[in-house]
Amino acid sequence: MFFYVLFFFAPQLAADEELGPLQSMLKSQRMVRRSFLMVFLLVLINSSIQGLLGLTIIGLIPGTAFANTARGAAYYQLLEEERLATEGAAAAPIQSPSAAETENSEDVEQEAEGQDSTPT
Repeated sequence: MFFYVLFFFAPQLAADEELGPLQSMLKSQRMVRRSFLMVFLLVLINSSIQGLLGLTIIGLIPGTAFANTARGAAYYQLLEEERLATEGAAAAPIQSPSAAETENSEDVEQEAEGQDSTPT
């Protein structure tokens, strides 16, 4: 199970970045090492969903689609974190605008509405 998690993204790396087998396994290991717990939980959840839905042929199709979509989303998230780490930037989550920016945008919207409603 440990090695399955470490090399979880090797097929995506081989196809996406046209890497050989060894290079894709090494890069997958480097990507997963930073977020091992997250990938491990993803593997458990995907396996559970596929196992439960795989009891029927009809359930296997959406279960596999969900598992592959989750795997792809995690792959691109970790790939972006890897890119930011190699550039020396910290991988910061996207934050909502600050309260000052929100208030400023509301003032601008009110001024624009006031100009539109003035009679000519």
